[in-house]
Amino acid sequence: MRTTTFTNHQAVDSPGIILDWRGLSWLLLLGAALRLAVIFLPPDAMFEHGRNVVIEELQRGNAAWDLRRGPILPLYDYQLNHFWGGSALYSWLAIPVLAVLGDTLPVLRLLTIVFSLLSIACIHQLMVRSEGLLGARIGAGLVAFAPPGYVLTSCYAYGTHMESNAMSMALVCMWIWWRRLPEGDGWASLIFGFFVGVCAWFGYGLWLTIGVLAVLDGASLLARPRRIAWIKVAGGFMVGFAPWVAFMLAHPSTAMHVYDRPAWAYFDTAEWLDGLGSKLSSMVTEDAPAAMWFHPAFGSAGR
Repeated sequence: MRTTTFTNHQAVDSPGIILDWRGLSWLLLLGAALRLAVIFLPPDAMFEHGRNVVIEELQRGNAAWDLRRGPILPLYDYQLNHFWGGSALYSWLAIPVLAVLGDTLPVLRLLTIVFSLLSIACIHQLMVRSEGLLGARIGAGLVAFAPPGYVLTSCYAYGTHMESNAMSMALVCMWIWWRRLPEGDGWASLIFGFFVGVCAWFGYGLWLTIGVLAVLDGASLLARPRRIAWIKVAGGFMVGFAPWVAFMLAHPSTAMHVYDRPAWAYFDTAEWLDGLGSKLSSMVTEDAPAAMWFHPAFGSAGR
């Protein structure tokens, strides 16, 4: 894969990874240090549930513990539900971490740092192409040092929330990389298709990102030179999406349901508009102020 290094503040058009060793390394290091502090501070002083583990984290930890000692369920049944495959992926990835560092909640949460660092790196790569080095550092810095509420939430071992943000940004980065490759890209299309399939299984929310990218790149489907690449993408997709297919074969009645309703029921025009209005209102009056929450552990209280 081609890489590019530079020191100016100009946007760079490159098919490969654009390296900003100094700026990005510091952002990743400091972003990781901040999250380590949050994870290892006394839970009663930091997390809203204190020592009472939220049910999602309990499920991720129990699944990883069970998988390590010999699963008693099919692998796909360790995910929270059919539309959040990321919950199972988190448990699978946590197995070696827990095996080496011990079966504790802070260790389980360490994996969240990987997803946070992925978000920081992807934002940097996306912005450096359009905004240049300074803009990329500012954008990535806003993720590394996000409001306390966002940082705190990113340290919960959900496997479904902030992790989806990271996967979405990584998908966009991979799409940019893939579409700029020359013809005859070998395994690149298979790898890209596999990652798209994993994202589609990871969470239904990522289908929106996949759909937008498909629309943006849809014209290339008609271009004869790109058809072979798209066939490879489709093949890789089926491999990455296989866990979802396996789950559906075992639980066919839930395929297009989200919680207790069909997915399309959420797009009822009147209900959707009403929900959008109430959500925007709560974002302004509740969520945004709550995101600026400072705990006394930081030396400040209130919102």
